[in-house]
Amino acid sequence: MHDIERATDLRQPEVSVAMKTLVELGWVEMKVMPPIGELGYPGKSYRLIVTPYWIAEYIATKIYDRIKQDEKLAKDIRISMTG
Repeated sequence: MHDIERATDLRQPEVSVAMKTLVELGWVEMKVMPPIGELGYPGKSYRLIVTPYWIAEYIATKIYDRIKQDEKLAKDIRISMTG
């Protein structure tokens, strides 16, 4: 987690929310690590289980779907204003 926080310049709560989402999407696998020392919290190790290319394609598909929805909405508005 600390590596992700440093690399992204995000705080721990933000990283936790983001990583939880990525795990739920099935893009990242989480493994609980044993605590360091007697009073330490268990750590978490994350591993990307899909390719960055797949993630980019997924995001692009979502964007194109949204564009299609917006185009349909604009068309419906034009039709309703002229009819």
